Amino acid sequence: RDHLSNVEEIYCDGSLSEQDTLLICQVLTDNPGKVNLRTFSLPNNDLTINSAERIARMLLINSSIRRLDLRHNLLGPNGLSALMQPLLTNNSSLKSMILENNRLSHKSCTHLSILLRDANIEELDLANNKIGVKGIKEIAPHVGRTLKKLHLARNSLRTRGVKILAKSLEGNRNHHLQFLDLTNNQMGTQGMSALSDWLLIHHETQLKRLWLGCNDFGPSCGAIWSSIFEYNSTLVEVRLGGNQLGNDGIVALSEGIKNNHSLQVIELNWNQISDVGAVALATALRTNGALRVVDLSGNQIFQRGSVALAQSLPYNVTLKELHMADNLMDDDSAKAFADVLSERHCVLEKLYWDQNPRMSLSGFKMLENSTHFRRNVRQWFTPRLVEKK
Repeated sequence: RDHLSNVEEIYCDGSLSEQDTLLICQVLTDNPGKVNLRTFSLPNNDLTINSAERIARMLLINSSIRRLDLRHNLLGPNGLSALMQPLLTNNSSLKSMILENNRLSHKSCTHLSILLRDANIEELDLANNKIGVKGIKEIAPHVGRTLKKLHLARNSLRTRGVKILAKSLEGNRNHHLQFLDLTNNQMGTQGMSALSDWLLIHHETQLKRLWLGCNDFGPSCGAIWSSIFEYNSTLVEVRLGGNQLGNDGIVALSEGIKNNHSLQVIELNWNQISDVGAVALATALRTNGALRVVDLSGNQIFQRGSVALAQSLPYNVTLKELHMADNLMDDDSAKAFADVLSERHCVLEKLYWDQNPRMSLSGFKMLENSTHFRRNVRQWFTPRLVEKK
């Protein structure tokens, strides 16, 4: 109580009972003139509607909070409803609202749509809830107003829900969205096609990071991604893991990567890629001048694909990190990478090769020696500070 004016952040992860939460909120409510709180984070505390009601009273008194983090609790639609009134009437400072995994449903989205419409929210995290198609229909019209980050992973949006969101974004040329997470929403090929229409029509959109893992795309979406990578100039990170793109999808996608100048991170892990797809991607890496991280872990890349990727590295001046764990690399694959990594002009800094069962101890030793060399190279070229006399 004596030092409340110095407290700008309260963070309690998994350590509070509901009674503790009520006590904290009571102290903050009873001392409005002393509080200058910016961040209020109570994740993983099993908070229910009772806590939500007390937090709501505290928010009515304290309007300085910019980040409200209540992820992994038990608020439900009624708990969220209790929070809405103070947020809409007395908290113009709020910028970030984290509600991941709170048993929210489409019923919660009517309140959230009003918040997005009337407040200046920049980040909304609804991951791991069940808002579904009905929920996204409520909030989609207001997503582009001030929102910069939107987390909607694992919300059962499916194809129809993603189409609704894409159509809303397509119709809003002035949206501010920079980050969109739609991981594991079963959008399928048609949902991906709807997103691509938006990304291609507004190829200079502000969107920089797009997470679309585990969405049942299939190989036919490779051509869609090829067009996106060819024409879009703003995406810097794309996550496509677990989408069964296969060799056909990766071959098509690689064509778009060849001359892309913005994409820095791409995740293609667990996509049923074998040597054919890896060779196509290796060819693209020879001319690409932007990628810094490529994740190919969890595929079926054997010797030919691994060697092709290794031999592309001397031609690539940007790639710093390559994930090859859980593939089918053998000793010849290890030697190809070791030879390249032992050259000083190679810029790769991190190579992940664990869980490759076809590689013997000899292969592992070759890679270990070459990566030790790379670390030494970086130390040799680190400029030394010379003390002035």
